Amino acid sequence: MDIAFELLIPSDEITSELHFKQPFFEWDGVAYPQGNEQATYQYFKLEKSTIPDYILRLVPANFQQANLDCVRVSEGVDVLYEKLQSNGEETTETSLLNMLNEVLGKTSRWIVVFEPGCDQIDEVLNADIQEVNDKICASLLQERKGYIFWKCVQFQRN
Repeated sequence: MDIAFELLIPSDEITSELHFKQPFFEWDGVAYPQGNEQATYQYFKLEKSTIPDYILRLVPANFQQANLDCVRVSEGVDVLYEKLQSNGEETTETSLLNMLNEVLGKTSRWIVVFEPGCDQIDEVLNADIQEVNDKICASLLQERKGYIFWKCVQFQRN
């Protein structure tokens, strides 16, 4: 399933409970870093990444100046899709909502990018975590819509 799914979070607010680790390859007793730092949350693989330039042009100006980290959801959307298809909803133990609450719930501001086909933004919305969850699940099950969601109480979209 070709979907771009990123979480942009202030660098100093990424939860330490995710335990991001640098993957490495060891050869002849020497460890060589391999790729970006990674973490897992249930069936989701999260990977620190660079922020796509075009995203920042679509969000409130104050986000453009912020020191944000990009956490890409590199695996797990296909599992989410299968669970939604078979059950019509996720189980509590393996929910997208739980992952979003864990990663975003304690941050003062965030951006979530969800792009089916990796190239489709249909709406830019100020939203809460529940709305992000609901719209992503609906996008997977019904019509494929791309979103940029953002939350920051003190900022308004330009």
